[in-house]
Amino acid sequence: VQLSDGVLDIVPRYGDVTDDGTVSAMDVTEILKYTVKKATTVNFDVQFAAADVSGNEKVSSWDGALILFHVVNPSYDFPVEGGSSPLNWVAPVLPPPGATKLAAMTSQSGLMWTRSGDGWALTATNFAGPVGADVALRLPEGAEVSSNSAFAYSRETDLVTISVASISSDAELFRVTGTQGAPMVESAMLNEVQTTVAMPLEFTLHQNAPNPFNPTTTISFSIPEAGGVTLAIYDVNGRIVRTL
Repeated sequence: VQLSDGVLDIVPRYGDVTDDGTVSAMDVTEILKYTVKKATTVNFDVQFAAADVSGNEKVSSWDGALILFHVVNPSYDFPVEGGSSPLNWVAPVLPPPGATKLAAMTSQSGLMWTRSGDGWALTATNFAGPVGADVALRLPEGAEVSSNSAFAYSRETDLVTISVASISSDAELFRVTGTQGAPMVESAMLNEVQTTVAMPLEFTLHQNAPNPFNPTTTISFSIPEAGGVTLAIYDVNGRIVRTL
């Protein structure tokens, strides 16, 4: 609270979204819940200002990632306080004249699906520093979302909105299980910049399920780009049974 010329100004403690006097992972959780519309608390003026640590008058998972970085590195000042984006970044090519460091970095990075166990993992590639991702997916009933990072998600029929904050570069952001192919992405934002999600970069033939089966089974596979596919089925003696 500041008193100036008889006017009482309430100055938010940046990052303290819960207004409990500390900046912690709980503040990150509140931001992520807000971005997937599971919470509305940051709609209030003071809390919104406390959450907008990037200083661009909006709240997203990027703000959550910056707060998480501050929790681990208390001496870090948020961009809204005059600090810089905490990016340990080296450009593979020279950025265009006048491009900001963040814009140049984002143009060289992105999100990519990778097959991981019985699910699909979304990872940030060519990235160093905090990561905030807001992704909308189409997932079938029964599909599940999990993450070792700070995240929140909401579902409306088959549309799942996910918000995740991480301070680990080139790390798995979240995992989806219960779907045969890579999930269909409706939209994706990476550190508040719209991006695309790359498909698997190599050919992979996955274990059929169920196995054993009677009378049907599902055989899933991944290919690096769209195209015609021929699937040949052989019996245990190596004789071709059917070509699909």
